[in-house]
Amino acid sequence: MTETVDHELYGTGIVRARRYRGLELLVHFSCGIRRWIPRNELRAPPDRDVPPARDSALAVEPATPPAGVREREIPPGRGSALAVEPASLPAVHPGALQGAGASGAPAIPGAVPEGRIPSQIYTGRRAPPSRGKARHEARAIIEALRQGGVPREKVEHFTAGRDSELEEIREWLGSGDGCLRIDGDYGVGKSHLLELTASHALHDGWAVARVEIDPNETPFHRPKRLYQSIIQSLEYRSGDQIRTFSDMMTFVAGSSGETQTLETHPYFGTFIRHWRADSDNEDLWDWIKGDSDPHRSYLPRLPNFQLAANICCNLLSGLGWIAKNILGLKGLLILIDEAESIDKSFYTNYQHRMALNTLKGLIFTANSEKSLIEEATGELAIKRQDAGGYFGRYSDLRYPGYRQYQFPYIWKEETGMKIVFAFVPEFFESFAYDNDACLAITGMPSLTIEPLSHTEHEHLFRQIVDIYREAYHFEPQRIAFELLPKEKTRVFVKATVEALDLMRFHPGQDLQDLIIHDTEE
Repeated sequence: MTETVDHELYGTGIVRARRYRGLELLVHFSCGIRRWIPRNELRAPPDRDVPPARDSALAVEPATPPAGVREREIPPGRGSALAVEPASLPAVHPGALQGAGASGAPAIPGAVPEGRIPSQIYTGRRAPPSRGKARHEARAIIEALRQGGVPREKVEHFTAGRDSELEEIREWLGSGDGCLRIDGDYGVGKSHLLELTASHALHDGWAVARVEIDPNETPFHRPKRLYQSIIQSLEYRSGDQIRTFSDMMTFVAGSSGETQTLETHPYFGTFIRHWRADSDNEDLWDWIKGDSDPHRSYLPRLPNFQLAANICCNLLSGLGWIAKNILGLKGLLILIDEAESIDKSFYTNYQHRMALNTLKGLIFTANSEKSLIEEATGELAIKRQDAGGYFGRYSDLRYPGYRQYQFPYIWKEETGMKIVFAFVPEFFESFAYDNDACLAITGMPSLTIEPLSHTEHEHLFRQIVDIYREAYHFEPQRIAFELLPKEKTRVFVKATVEALDLMRFHPGQDLQDLIIHDTEE
């Protein structure tokens, strides 16, 4: 059952996962933030006229100050997007852009019942949200933009350009290549493009999962954590409903036909057999999600070994097969952001070797490499090197030393699985000494993300101004568009919101003077 919670700073969110025996919760907040939060900082939401909904824009409206009381002034700090040296400020152009949109704010989608897909734009047939609700939702969007991101359900609305990149990704999805590499500098828009890809793929019939590589939370050298993050975020469409991993496994376990093949899978097959005997077995669900070790000897463990990349890949190739052959989808698309976090500086030498092994395993599995297929079907496919561990005879990938965990990386030749990796160009230096990893990464198709054009920045700028107008009923008289940094999209978005804040908190003052005053302090 979905649990909705409130946080004093982030507003309302949906609980996605738990750890440390429930003392911390992974919450996806309506403002677009996804974060682990101590349970004692969360509370049950009060009764309100807004139903709890997946990713819906629910936000608590900040208290309005009494009449005559001035809102607190918040100048940009030295680490802000607008904190630049006075000498670098360009002169204000006489024709600086006016506040975009003369006919009012755009319609904002409202909250929707659990599992339903929010409309992108209100039409004449659908009544727009109430004024108060629209204002709440607009403020939730602004809070996400203030951090340089966009709420997932608004990703289409806040996209400027990227049509050619999306077309290339669409062509890749229809190709036989299992992996795609997206290259681009920090802040140029890789994460936004991944969200946009997820939105399109979800509506085009793919099961989609997203994971952000983090050296502490979800590192490559901890394959079990990767698997957990992937299934926690997994979504697919069934009619007009958005389904999750739990929905997938419930449907599969209650089906017939192709599940006879799936019953041979070492993990999903075991789940199906025992779910049919006891569908209310909570331990069974905790086990298949990797949340706890099984208390029953007949359930194989999902070990937390750094060498367990084979088990992670075996599970993911099984999920891709399920998506394509049982659910009738096009397959499983996994989007891996911040993949450059595999950089050697984050790990010990052993951890980095295991991280590269997992990375290669994911690439080989998605590409249905012949070496993995031979290891899955051949005898004596795993060899032991003296004092060096166990390796695949054909792939040279690492395997656990315990025989009961030496499952093949690839379960079926047709995995139905594709992976997109987002990297910064500098990351290649971190695995130059591993020739196999270098060849695996550089050999996949690539897409380089360039900064937005001046016209595309203007379009995005107008979108932000319209939402800000709706959120705070503030009409900017003059906006110095030319003052905003445009090298990186994320910084541009944050700077735009910050500039609007400055003008709202300091009416009548020139934005350039405000920036110079702050940098001189």
